[in-house]
Amino acid sequence: MEYRLATLEDIPEMCRLRTLQLIDEGEDEPVDVTSEMADFFRRKMEDGSFVQYMLEDDDGKIIATAGILYIEFTPGFHCRDGVRGYITDMYTAPEYRRRGIATHMLGMLRDDAVSRKVRRIMLGASVYGMPVYRKFGFRDIDDWMYMDLDDLID
Repeated sequence: MEYRLATLEDIPEMCRLRTLQLIDEGEDEPVDVTSEMADFFRRKMEDGSFVQYMLEDDDGKIIATAGILYIEFTPGFHCRDGVRGYITDMYTAPEYRRRGIATHMLGMLRDDAVSRKVRRIMLGASVYGMPVYRKFGFRDIDDWMYMDLDDLID
């Protein structure tokens, strides 16, 4: 098996695995968003704000992914440049889970963030991922809130 950095040529597979991840986490698939995903991955990889690692099995099949999106927020006292890393697209094929793959890939993402001098990484965890993230050193925070605006958008 080989860990490697994703390239633009990997975008179709990244979209496929992202779709599997969303379904695995319990989301319905009401519409096909493959073209929107592909556009996002292309734009963010080209501008350097998104990095995705992949794991190939011995037959060259991608069996796991892990990405980090670098987002610029307003600078503050604890983050003078405002840049944060948001971990996303963590997915391992079911038959390869519980082998330390996600933990290894988290280390790769952490190291990428450290190399960019990003001082905080964060993520939104599924119930499946929470134990892995906590064991890796992530802490729970309870001050995030959200609001869906779908009903206000035509």
